Amino acid sequence: LDILHLGDSLRRLSHALHPAILEYGGLPAALRSLCSEFSGLRVSLSSTNENEVKQLPLDAALCLYRVAQEALRNVVKHAGVNEADVSLASDGDSVTLIVQDRGTAEEVRSNESGGLGLVSMRERVKQQGGVFSFEKPLEGGTRLIASIPHTSPAALAASTGDTTY
Repeated sequence: LDILHLGDSLRRLSHALHPAILEYGGLPAALRSLCSEFSGLRVSLSSTNENEVKQLPLDAALCLYRVAQEALRNVVKHAGVNEADVSLASDGDSVTLIVQDRGTAEEVRSNESGGLGLVSMRERVKQQGGVFSFEKPLEGGTRLIASIPHTSPAALAASTGDTTY
């Protein structure tokens, strides 16, 4: 019984580290799956230009997946609401992820402050040559925006065989 429990725990951990759906189904499918996993949180997901989004290199897609994962955890932990909106879009040059809630959290007041989760998200996006912002709209809540170019530094390195970033 303990071995079965351990095997199940390892399978869940391995899925959390690198979900297979991301590699085989693409970022839109992985985000749909992620959004459905948050019990007690209704997540509305919109996605446009999915074929372009699917062209995003795996490491860049994983980056946006992790940002969405952390952002939704923050909504659950800090926002004081039971719903969030996630949108994913490509404009041909970059893929942009937006996670927004209408909560009342006051933990983060500016782009330059925040906890380890925000620092981690910002660094992940930066490593992909992207842009990260965290906003407190006048209408309330929070809005996180992460945009990664289709030709991220990691993708360019992979195409040339260079493994250093």
